[in-house]
Formats: sequence, structure tokens, C-alpha cells
Amino acid sequence: KKKKKKKNLMMCTTFTTTTNTTAWLGVTPRRPHRGATTGNANGRRVASNSSSNSNGKALSLQQIKVDKNRNRDEFQNWPVWGCEASTFPWTYGSTEQCYILKGRVIVTPDGASEGVTLEAGDFAEMEKGLSCTWDVIEDISKCYKFV
Repeated sequence: KKKKKKKNLMMCTTFTTTTNTTAWLGVTPRRPHRGATTGNANGRRVASNSSSNSNGKALSLQQIKVDKNRNRDEFQNWPVWGCEASTFPWTYGSTEQCYILKGRVIVTPDGASEGVTLEAGDFAEMEKGLSCTWDVIEDISKCYKFV
């Protein structure tokens, strides 16, 4: 018998207030990127540096803004997305705002030497055009909207 080649699939679940939808994404996980962030006085996490890609274009973690001082109730009417621990590439076609309900992820822009850690209670905004790797350390759940 001929063996069937299995696709490398990752299960992510999207929840909305009216329906449950499970989406299977055929992605090829990349080697996880580990990184660190630093905090500033107003509770935002910012990158400690930036790097450049092969074209010499500056890449900055400023494409990811994090605020630790937001109230969970602000996001109760937003859809909820969840994903189990995994690593996958992602490109934002629109700016996304999200509030992390549970779990922990390191989001590393392509070409950057370090990423931004998001965890339960963090509000984040990822700019349109950001290409990055999501390294989901602990199963994650987030409220989100595209702006």
C-alpha cells in the first residue's frame, strides 16, 4: 500500500457571540523565535532595539503596541479567537486590536532579533502589513477586531 503523506495542520478555533466555527489552517510551523521585551513607565512594552532585513529596511517592534492598563469589560462584545500551543507565520492585512484573555504568546516581526510577549490582561495593536511569527507558548484566547 502507498502511504499517504500527512499535512502539518494546526487547529485554531474562532468563537463569536452567535456561532462556534473551527478553522483548520494548513501552515508550516517555523522554528520558534524567543525574545524579550522591556517595559516603560506607563505600562507599555516596547522593543529594546530594532533590526534590519536583507534589503536594509528597518524593522521595528513599534508595529506592535501593548497596553497593560485596559479593562476587560471594554472588549466583551468583540469576537473571541483561540489557538493551542503552536508556532506559525502570520501577516496582517488590516490593523488588529486584541485583548488577551488567557495564555501567552511571543510575536516576532520577520527579520527582528526579538519579539513581544503578550499574556493574559494585555491589550495589543498590530499594524497593517506586519509579517511575523506567532509562538504560542500557552494555549491562547483573545478578543479581537480589525480596524
